[in-house]
Amino acid sequence: VLYSEKFRSALENITGLKLQGLGTDVSMSCAVYEDTNVLLCHDDELQGRRIAYIFYLVPEDWEEEDGGALDLFDVDNNTPPQPTTIANSLIPKFNSFTFFEVSPVSYHQVAEVKSDKKRLSVSGWFHGDPIVRPPSVMDQPVQCETLTSETINIDAFIDCDYSRAQTIKQIKKQHTK
Repeated sequence: VLYSEKFRSALENITGLKLQGLGTDVSMSCAVYEDTNVLLCHDDELQGRRIAYIFYLVPEDWEEEDGGALDLFDVDNNTPPQPTTIANSLIPKFNSFTFFEVSPVSYHQVAEVKSDKKRLSVSGWFHGDPIVRPPSVMDQPVQCETLTSETINIDAFIDCDYSRAQTIKQIKKQHTK
């Protein structure tokens, strides 16, 4: 149903965007966010993504206090625009479907989950013609001094326990399971 011609046509009518047919690509994933999980601010512009969607499968008793909101950002007047403050927060609701246009100003994030409930969702993108992004503005790179063992004392930053053979062996054992 989600990728049917009828559903895509409805999205095109609502958004005014021309979307590609299904073809061979399905852009969809599933995510589970648990207590303290977060997804930092980003945009989804990549490879012709035009509409992003989220289908929420959270528990029916999900509340604002549980966190995990979809935060949508305002942007500044820079070129390219950069996210500033949260303009709107959408609280996940069981069996709901949210979508938005992917653009150079569609910055969003998943706020921190603050409960033992699991924030389960299926998300993805409908594709169309790629959008033209504003040119990136890069500051001049800062020339930094090359650091060597003569110019910096690494022991001032790393506890000496980490250089002991027994500690190194324990760390390797713990991270190779």
